[in-house]
Parts: sequence; C-alpha cells; structure tokens
Amino acid sequence: MPAPEYTEAASNTLSNSLAGDNPWRTNWVAGIIGGVRATSCAKRVALLLGHDEPQVRATAAGTLGELVAREFRKEVEELLSDPELEVVAAAVRALGLMGSADSIGLISPLLTSDNSHLRAGVAWSLGMLGSRDHTNQIAQLAQKDPDPLVRRWALIGLGFLDPLGQAHTFALCARDSD
Repeated sequence: MPAPEYTEAASNTLSNSLAGDNPWRTNWVAGIIGGVRATSCAKRVALLLGHDEPQVRATAAGTLGELVAREFRKEVEELLSDPELEVVAAAVRALGLMGSADSIGLISPLLTSDNSHLRAGVAWSLGMLGSRDHTNQIAQLAQKDPDPLVRRWALIGLGFLDPLGQAHTFALCARDSD
C-alpha cells in the first residue's frame, strides 16, 4: 500500500525546513521526505543536489530516487561525476529506483569499479533497470566477487532480470561458500 501524500501544510513545513544553515538538519529532513514519500517536496530536495556537503548531496539523490522523481533524472545523473564516492553511489541507487533505462549506459561502466560498495549498487540498479545486456557481468559478480555484500546485491539484481537465473546463481554461490 503506497504511503499517503502528506497534507500541503505538512509538506510545506518539511520543505521549508530544508532551507536552514545546518547541513545535518537539512540532511535529516531530506531523508524524512523520502521516507514519508512527500512527493510535493521533490523540487526543493533537488536544489540540495548542489549542496556543499557530500552527505547532503547523497541524501538528496537518494530521496529523489525514493520519490521516483524522474523529472530530476538528468540532475541526478550529473552526480555520477561527483568527486565523493558516497554521492556517486547514492546517485546510482537513485537512478535504479527512478527506473529510466536511459541511465544504463552511464552507470554500467561503474560495474567494474574498485569500490565494492559502488559495484554492489550498480549491480542492483542495472537489475532494477532491466539491463539484460549486463546479466553475465552481474552473474560473475554474484559468483566470484570477493566481497559478500557485492555477491548478495548482484543476486538481487539478477532476480529483477531473471528469477530463474537468480535461483541458479544462488545455488552456485551457496555451493562455493561451503
């Protein structure tokens, strides 16, 4: 059951709370907006994508993903070149949630990142986006990545692409972990 949209007054209060000079409060409020699905705040949250604090940028991207605010996809895609890894990882996950296959070509090169957190997010997002062209690469991560977190998220990504393929890969991973 989808979360109810907050009243205009509640949404305005949340949205206005983003304007403070305390980045931690701003980050906290942006997270709440995503959690309660206050979609009317998306435009105000999108303004935070250019914030000075990386954690605020990352939370803003994540919130826009949770809100499935596709109208801000291009702005979130710009964060893929952010110097902070946590921001890039949040942008990758947000793009997966937004569900636009147009983002596949931008995030797929990150599947071979040296950072396991980023590889995990990309594998999951490519699955969410239905990128069957990357099924073999995601399956390789699910079977052979040294990080168990990457293997787990790659399995989930495979599940979005092919439930039978996920079951097969899960069986291989279970066998290899013994």
